[in-house]
Amino acid sequence: MNKLAYCGLLCEECEIYQATIADDPILKETTAQKFSSPKYPIDTADINCYGCSGNDQAVFKFCTECEIRLCGVNHKLDNCGSCTDFPCSLLDQPFENSPENKQRLENYPKRV
Repeated sequence: MNKLAYCGLLCEECEIYQATIADDPILKETTAQKFSSPKYPIDTADINCYGCSGNDQAVFKFCTECEIRLCGVNHKLDNCGSCTDFPCSLLDQPFENSPENKQRLENYPKRV
C-alpha cells in the first residue's frame, strides 16, 4: 500500500521523500535548490523525510509547521481521510492545487 500523507499526497511521488529514501546527496542538493526560496531557504539537511503520518523519524522542515499535519497528529489520525470532520477548510487550498489528493482521501475509511 502506498504511504499517504495527511493531505492525501502520495509520499512515493514526493521528491523530498524520494531523495530521502535514495539517500543520494546529489538528488538531495537539487531538490533543496528546487524548493528553496529567499523567504524559505532550504538546504540538503532539510531534505530528510519518511512521510508525515505515522512517522517518528525525519519529517521535512515545512511539514513540521504544516497546520494540516499538526491537526492530524493532534487527532491521532492516519491521514485526514479518516477524520469524521473530513473535509475541512484546512484542506481547501491543497485540494485546489491537487484534486487527486482529495479523491484519495475520500476513499479512505472513516474513523468511528
